[in-house]
Amino acid sequence: MVAVVATLSFAPVGSASPGLAVGAVENELLWNTAQTVSVARHLGLRTMVVNLEWEPRLNDLEQGQIDALNRVVTTAGGVRIVLGVHNNWMRTPVDEPGRQRYCEFAANALRRYPQINDIIVWNEPNLGFFWRPQFDADGASEAPRAYFQLAAHCYDVLHGVRPGANVVGPVNSHWGNDNPNGFSNVSHSPPRFIRELGAAYRASGRQRPLFDTLGHHPYPLR
Repeated sequence: MVAVVATLSFAPVGSASPGLAVGAVENELLWNTAQTVSVARHLGLRTMVVNLEWEPRLNDLEQGQIDALNRVVTTAGGVRIVLGVHNNWMRTPVDEPGRQRYCEFAANALRRYPQINDIIVWNEPNLGFFWRPQFDADGASEAPRAYFQLAAHCYDVLHGVRPGANVVGPVNSHWGNDNPNGFSNVSHSPPRFIRELGAAYRASGRQRPLFDTLGHHPYPLR
């Protein structure tokens, strides 16, 4: 049931000292809540990551998502819940209305659930499966610049709702071929994505951060 085990490094809420939370990414927690929590506690996991699917029409959680998270926060006492919000490339929030709805959706999750303080802005934006376009028509990097706009807006919105929120990003995949003309898996390698994201940040003149915790998926080769 708990299929993917991960380690997430966080700064504990209210403390500047570093901490390590060992847990799992497991959406079974949303619908098979009690059994999943029982297994997590048996394994000694202190953190569980669950993901909500965001649709471009939404600026607030749907009733089914609310019901699922209600079960989670009332059952998972003592387990730190990290909330991811994303979808696939067909729903990438690349324009201003999309960014506004997405960030408001995430903000409403924080408003509804004071028990949740960690929120991941999108998922693996360096991959074409989750974010398109990766490159523009001339082959120049596009996804890092677009993700910068989303991350900046969400950071400001989420910290406006809760100044102590822990905003996590960009949570890149470790895969990436930097080939805008690739037959498949058109994507950015994590180093290039982060360099391009940093270039967009500097060019913007922004002074506030983009996220509080750097997220990355360090999948093994085998």
